[in-house]
Amino acid sequence: MIRSALVACTVAVALSGFTPVSAQEKPKKNGTPDPNEVICRKEAVLGSRLQTMKTCMTRAQWAEQRQLDRQNIERAQVGSCQRQGGC
Repeated sequence: MIRSALVACTVAVALSGFTPVSAQEKPKKNGTPDPNEVICRKEAVLGSRLQTMKTCMTRAQWAEQRQLDRQNIERAQVGSCQRQGGC
């Protein structure tokens, strides 16, 4: 009984750290979201099943971070073929 309660609590804590982005993004009356609105997201910490890290940035900063992440991924994928002399 205690083990099942512990498992249920662990699952509840793990799932509560993930909030959908669509629930946080509420557009203004004219249909465009405010780029200066601060959005906080909880992300799971690698190596831990329970610990989360809260990161707060503006919408514009989140968009810039997504763009930088994409550029880094593309650079890593394309750069590996060029360094080896072709794919």
